[in-house]
Amino acid sequence: MTVEQQRPTALYRHFDRSGRLLYVGVSLSAVRRLSQHQKSLWHDDITRVEVEHFKNRESAAKAEAIAIKKEHPLYNKTHRFKPKPEPVTVGSAAPALKFDSSSLIITTTVTKFAKLSGIGKTKVYELLADGKLRGVKIGRNRLIVIESYVDYVRQLETAGRVAAS
Repeated sequence: MTVEQQRPTALYRHFDRSGRLLYVGVSLSAVRRLSQHQKSLWHDDITRVEVEHFKNRESAAKAEAIAIKKEHPLYNKTHRFKPKPEPVTVGSAAPALKFDSSSLIITTTVTKFAKLSGIGKTKVYELLADGKLRGVKIGRNRLIVIESYVDYVRQLETAGRVAAS
């Protein structure tokens, strides 16, 4: 183990204002690492940071892998379990185009989303603020991640808030 790997290391968690876990990471300096995350799309959503200290990088990295697998932060890519997706075939003419459907992220503007879902724009922004919908900002445009709406409706169904048809 190198001298750097033997130094005390921090495990940090970034949360948004609704308490949703955004990211888990390790660093020798959680404060310096936070400033490095300023380039991340989700940096402006961070309202709370929790830090745990470990005696070395190896123990912090093990705790990080466990935290990511168990706590499912939104923006970590490493250590996440992803079921192998089934390829989707598009078109009937040979040769068919195949692509991995899990790599698609479908978004729409707040205005279009409000029209499609029947939810008012004010409520859409509330759901974004509460972390119940996910969105990305590109330039001045706020885009809603459609998958987050599907997840939200499933949660409502599970909670028994949506009437069965």
